[in-house]
Amino acid sequence: MTTKKKFGSISTRRIKAVVRREFNEVIRDPLYLGLAMLVPPFIMVIFGFGLALDVTHLPLGICDRDQTRLSREYIDSFIRSDSFSLVRRYTDEELMSDDLRTSKLRTALIIPGNFEQDLQKGKEVEVAMWIDGTIPVRAEIARGLALGAHAQFMSRLGQYIPRLAALGKNRAGINIVSRVLFNPELRSANFVVPGLIATILMFYPALLTTLSIVREKESQSILALYCSPITKTELLLGKLIPYILISVVNFVSAFLLALFLFKVPFGGNWTLLAVASVLYVSTNCALGLTISVLVNTQVGAILVTMALTVLPSFLYSGFFTPLAASSWSMWIMGRFVTATYYLDILRGLFLKNTSWDIHWPALLALVVYAVVLYTIAFKMFSKRLK
Repeated sequence: MTTKKKFGSISTRRIKAVVRREFNEVIRDPLYLGLAMLVPPFIMVIFGFGLALDVTHLPLGICDRDQTRLSREYIDSFIRSDSFSLVRRYTDEELMSDDLRTSKLRTALIIPGNFEQDLQKGKEVEVAMWIDGTIPVRAEIARGLALGAHAQFMSRLGQYIPRLAALGKNRAGINIVSRVLFNPELRSANFVVPGLIATILMFYPALLTTLSIVREKESQSILALYCSPITKTELLLGKLIPYILISVVNFVSAFLLALFLFKVPFGGNWTLLAVASVLYVSTNCALGLTISVLVNTQVGAILVTMALTVLPSFLYSGFFTPLAASSWSMWIMGRFVTATYYLDILRGLFLKNTSWDIHWPALLALVVYAVVLYTIAFKMFSKRLK
């Protein structure tokens, strides 16, 4: 009886009033309206373009020491499909190794001299293949794709050398001897851990910096600073410096975990690592400062920061898919993500023993991003502070 009475006392008019009030609240607040209407399609687009699992157009280098019709046919079996994309033909193996180290190549094929002559005689021929093992899953796939292209050529070998069909079991053969570089054990930790460091150091510095200002804006305590003699530059520097230092400590702890807990080898330049890391966290603090100018609530700050840092750093930085092997749209979007440059430096230092001459463009890009973001944030910050 009581339940019926409560149910009977429900007023549709009052429900409509509450519904109307909530819709008005959403419409009046641009942030909530954006979260309600724009975030789902935004995430759909971000994941749709960024979560590319196809392995196609792997950058391939060729060193053909034979330069015969049959060696060219063998090369064509690799580059005829979408699996590999020929970047360059080499005569110097050392130069090809350097391009693998700088990620211009992901795979390299070395065809020995006397390739066609030995096949004509029915001899076994060994073809060397170098594979960048920085991303273990893609390295395994690259090896499988290479074996597939090799098998296609072998199925047509009798067309190129008709007399081989009469040799039966003694027919000539080609063996691919693959060699995985930089991560020969194909340990996933060697690939994942540097990516996690880059992602964590993109998200948390930005988030901490954003919340430090938005928290005071939401509680109105920032008004006391408006009335104080402090200048805008003094306030922003005072806000930034603690979180840059905290982020540097976070980097040190993450780096030590990578070395001693996850056993990721480090063979790079320590000074380069320190400079790149401080510059990276400073740039991301600048991003957080820019977000704090545009957002007024802590919930909004968390969501916006996550959307602008975590998702892009996972999907567009080369974490899972090298940008060189990605679509043009993914490559362009990756250029706007600071983690792209830092992750390239980290993986180079951890696994490839790279140096300043390779990474100075990435460092320069981080400097440009820092200058642009700090300029925007300082210009847009409340004009009450002079």
